[in-house]
Amino acid sequence: MGPGAGGDGGFIRLTAGNAGGGFGGASTGTNGYIEFKVGTTTVGKFITDKSGLQFDDNIKTIYGTGENASITFDGANLIIEAKNPFFRQNATINGTLTGQTEVNTIKNVDFTDPTFDSTGDWTNGTGWNVSDGEGVKAGGSATTTIEPATAVTPIVGKNYKISIDITDEGGFVWTLTCGGFSQLENQPGSGTFTFVFTATNTDNMILEASGGAGGPGFDLTTDNWVLEEMGEAQFGTTEVIDLNVLRNLTSAGYGASGPAPQFFYDDANDDMV
Repeated sequence: MGPGAGGDGGFIRLTAGNAGGGFGGASTGTNGYIEFKVGTTTVGKFITDKSGLQFDDNIKTIYGTGENASITFDGANLIIEAKNPFFRQNATINGTLTGQTEVNTIKNVDFTDPTFDSTGDWTNGTGWNVSDGEGVKAGGSATTTIEPATAVTPIVGKNYKISIDITDEGGFVWTLTCGGFSQLENQPGSGTFTFVFTATNTDNMILEASGGAGGPGFDLTTDNWVLEEMGEAQFGTTEVIDLNVLRNLTSAGYGASGPAPQFFYDDANDDMV
């Protein structure tokens, strides 16, 4: 897939894993792989245990007994706006769909009260309280924290997506921490704030607020805390009977009239446009 027009979002390019680029024979050790890229940044790999990954494998990924495939995504390079990515594996015999498996790759980490419905579900520092379905930090109060009374416990080495709503920042500066991740938001504002991190410890999810203005109407309010584990999709074996008919593109050209080839190919990068 080629890039969109200027100002569009990212695009995904499918490339082989060999250093020279292209599709032929990509492998690392005994595993073939295809990289998923956003621009020039690799965000994930489709990995097979085929030692020589060929162009046809990229298109239809056929596996025999004992062969497997998996898809992994690097948490540091995830497109965090993606709400619920999943991967689908189709099993076909002679072009007829015989089965389909979907694997969700996001697992919600359970909160007792992510929407602030009960004061008892939260450990409130000085100036914090739970009111009207929000966590509220009183204007002018000292630097303190709020956190779930029943702690969430990230798993070290796992990738997570974390988000909170700041419905009113009240002039406060706030810091969000969890599992060794720490994000200081020093340009206060309201909205939904989302981050991706790899856990380095099992610390609870904590919000600290400081520096708010004094008096009524200068409260910080927060809601909708979410912590999601970014999992790995693992596909098992798909067996295929011995008859498969492939229709391969063997040549491409254009006639005396009609669009020129640059409308089909990006000559500079050898990508389909």
